Amino acid sequence: IPAAAVPLWVSTAFDRRTGFVVSVVLAFIVSSFLRFDLLLLMTMMAQGLAATLILLDRKRPAHLVGAGVLSGVSVAAVLAAVTVVIEGNFDWVEDGTGLLDSRLFACVGGGVVAGLVAAVFRGSMMRVLGHVSRERLLDLTDLEQPLLKKMAREAPGSWEHSRSMANLAEGAASAIGADALLTRVGAYYQDRKSVG
Repeated sequence: IPAAAVPLWVSTAFDRRTGFVVSVVLAFIVSSFLRFDLLLLMTMMAQGLAATLILLDRKRPAHLVGAGVLSGVSVAAVLAAVTVVIEGNFDWVEDGTGLLDSRLFACVGGGVVAGLVAAVFRGSMMRVLGHVSRERLLDLTDLEQPLLKKMAREAPGSWEHSRSMANLAEGAASAIGADALLTRVGAYYQDRKSVG
């Protein structure tokens, strides 16, 4: 479960590249506790990498669940393929008869649980990773904020400049797919030194 949940949180807070690195490092750390079990290492890396690759919309928690489910299906396929390469065959019937002992079911179930865990604890993990919540950003854009009101009163030129920069920066961020709300907040408060 952590092989997919942690990279999903990191990919949401930062980017996919960082999520890839975290998934590979996490897979090596966990497999080192079990004497570098090659099958475990391969499946954990596959699950973390698949989860970060499949996560397309980082802003919606429901997409975390979908990425977890699809990563579980992907890692089940990788498990079967690696087992065939290492052991020479994969007995589908034997694996499917014992539902609680099924490695394929564990892979898919682990992906489902990882997606659910990633979605449920998304907010708290974003705070741990230093991500500012959307609600807080919306509060900071409120023109009734004391610092913004003080800036408008004491430095009207800087306030007008900050508002123009906020509009320009938000448009540019939207055009390239960056976080437009975070950019707007940064532009509002970039000249706060003028209000001492």
